[in-house]
Amino acid sequence: PDDLCIDKKQKEDDEKDRRPPQVYGIRKVAAHEKRNFGISRNPLWKNNIIPYDIDTKSFGPRLSKAVNLIQKTAYNISQTTCVKWRLKTNEDKYFIKFIGYAYNDDGCWSYVGNQSNEGGQELLLSERCLDEYTVLHEMHHAMGGVHEQQRNGRQTFVKISWENIETKYTNAFTINQHTKNREIYDYKSILQYHLAAFTINGKNTMTIPDRDLEYLITNPKYFFSFYDMAEVNKAYRCPTASCSLTCKNDGFRMQAVEQQTCHCHCPSGLKGKTCEVLDTDEGCGETITLLNGESRDINITSYRTGRMCTWLVKAEPDSLMKAIVTSIDLPYSVRKECSHWLEFRDYLIGDPGKELCGKSTTPIIYTQMDIGEASPFMIRFNSKNNHLPGTGFTMRVEAFQSGCMSSPCKTGSTCTEGSGGGSYTCTCKNGLSGETCNEFEALSLNSCNFEDDFGTCLFDQDESGDILWSFNTRLCERNDGPCLTHGTGYQFLTMTPSFDDVPYSSESKARIKTTAKFEANDRCLSFDYAIGEFLADEPPAEIN
Repeated sequence: PDDLCIDKKQKEDDEKDRRPPQVYGIRKVAAHEKRNFGISRNPLWKNNIIPYDIDTKSFGPRLSKAVNLIQKTAYNISQTTCVKWRLKTNEDKYFIKFIGYAYNDDGCWSYVGNQSNEGGQELLLSERCLDEYTVLHEMHHAMGGVHEQQRNGRQTFVKISWENIETKYTNAFTINQHTKNREIYDYKSILQYHLAAFTINGKNTMTIPDRDLEYLITNPKYFFSFYDMAEVNKAYRCPTASCSLTCKNDGFRMQAVEQQTCHCHCPSGLKGKTCEVLDTDEGCGETITLLNGESRDINITSYRTGRMCTWLVKAEPDSLMKAIVTSIDLPYSVRKECSHWLEFRDYLIGDPGKELCGKSTTPIIYTQMDIGEASPFMIRFNSKNNHLPGTGFTMRVEAFQSGCMSSPCKTGSTCTEGSGGGSYTCTCKNGLSGETCNEFEALSLNSCNFEDDFGTCLFDQDESGDILWSFNTRLCERNDGPCLTHGTGYQFLTMTPSFDDVPYSSESKARIKTTAKFEANDRCLSFDYAIGEFLADEPPAEIN
């Protein structure tokens, strides 16, 4: 049995999510204010307070439902973060204005972060948007979050199928290079689109490397995920520096609204002051530490109902781990729902794991996904339900030295683990060669459009520039004007300060760089470029 429970309603909700209309005249963000949380470079709300107002007339007969949803969502946020949503007062200069109607727009949208709009920063919840998932999604945007699939470094975790996306919505999938990712890519995030969002042909618009993790995206979402909470709390610096706790095992410091003291918020299965104590029944479960090449057996061949056992497996900093289930006999129902089961958290231990039950003697293997850093592996056994037990299970956990964890393969090449001992193989693309795909031979050609194939481009962002480059697949003169879109040959690495709200002056520069080793030869470096029309009060652009 699998644990997929596809929420078709939430998939449809994703397709209502729109980019807000472009706003001119918003105050530029000063350079020293370039804080970003996870997926935003816009300013956060001061003092962790977000005042809001509800345009009652715009909601009409839906007002009561809208008010209840907004208040409920605000309360839930206050229980898991130090950010407080409250009704605005006359003293509030900046605030969120919930509206239920916008001319010729039946979607849902929010600006990202505090845009410092003195007239109220609009957040649209049209007639089709009044449900828990959508309201939290848009309020997270207002707090400073952008879609998970748009964070930089997303190439390892999700692949965008541009040919399957409805053209006018490609901007919801473009990489935002200006992200500060305090947590690893989280498939369960409230801001992760469903895999077929905005499809034009019924096919998935996104795929992930481990399809067995799709349940994290498709299962219903009504609250912040564990890592959403961690991201918000770290971005808003809550609790304050007076909290000296150092949380372990993916735990994070939390001091939610109206809490007097801070504590470590732990993944389920862990507890204690710093998340180092197992939450497990007496007589089962343990913390296992492995050196590279070592293994341990975990066997339960007779058990009783009403138990919850937790094993936390740790290894060396360059290790990946796997669990091999050699036999299993755990009951499930005629509807293929597990009555007792094993849970394998082989991606992130703060998210629900893959469930396994049934009867088999064929080895079943769960291998950690390389996320670029060492991560614990959690295994839990749940026999809480009052059901006739099976005979149990036998398994082995192993640690092996990873060759790919240090990201040795350059310029977007693919790293494949070797047979152990830290060995690896790089698969080079786009004219690159060499052991780590960081060499460019005399007669090689490298071509890229910075979105479809940005990872294998010779060039990358150089953050020493005054302006950071942005990635766009859809640029319009105005929202209702002609657009340059994917599939038409216009997909740009762009420097658009007004559009992107990037601080700049007439002498600002944006830079790209390369670290590749070039074999000596005469070469030609060419760019396709375009200069758009600027607003009347903006300085002219030049290319030198």
